[in-house]
Amino acid sequence: YNVPITDGTTNREKWLSRIHPDDRERALASRNEAIARGGHYSATYRIMPTPDTIRHLRVTGIVHSSPGEHRRFIGLAVDATDDIELQRALEAARQDAEDKNRELEAALRQLSGREADLQELTQRFQLAIEASGYGIWEADIETGTAVWDRRMHEYFEVPFVDGDVDDESFVERIHPEDRARVVASIAEAIGNNAHYSCSYRIMTESGTIRHLQAMGQTHRSSNGKLK
Repeated sequence: YNVPITDGTTNREKWLSRIHPDDRERALASRNEAIARGGHYSATYRIMPTPDTIRHLRVTGIVHSSPGEHRRFIGLAVDATDDIELQRALEAARQDAEDKNRELEAALRQLSGREADLQELTQRFQLAIEASGYGIWEADIETGTAVWDRRMHEYFEVPFVDGDVDDESFVERIHPEDRARVVASIAEAIGNNAHYSCSYRIMTESGTIRHLQAMGQTHRSSNGKLK
């Protein structure tokens, strides 16, 4: 949004002022509808961080309230500009595409302040993740293992035990026609210490074929391990 960070708060007028004029009415209507029904919120609209810049945002969230507090919107926003432009470029050649590729780029800001503030921010993030329907994973590049949350296990139809999954189990569930491309994409991200984004098909135990969009970023843990 190209808004200076102060105390992290903003208001509806400032939010609307950054939305593209052609999208303001729709964005506001989606927001008001979610407030009225007290449910999930999902929308995609254009913003103008500067007068000559247009970006596409994809947002998802939930209306949440705690005893004694006002109702709040809690959610995630991701810059989907590259994803939308890619979909437009491929649309003519991929008429049989079943779903649009979605790309989620989550940037976690450093959390500071009192323990109560940290707990509240953690709760907000967890609620937003649950509302979005995304699975979370982390791969240990050195050991060739990964940790999946329960939603990732549901996607792949793998029984949840302790969350640990090895590379072989992951790769063998990727559609044979997509495996080489996925492995190459992961290797490129690791080699360049770069962002990872790849769409592919998986084959579940029941024979179902699912289309997944995976995103990630290489990093080093506190003990120096590359993940």
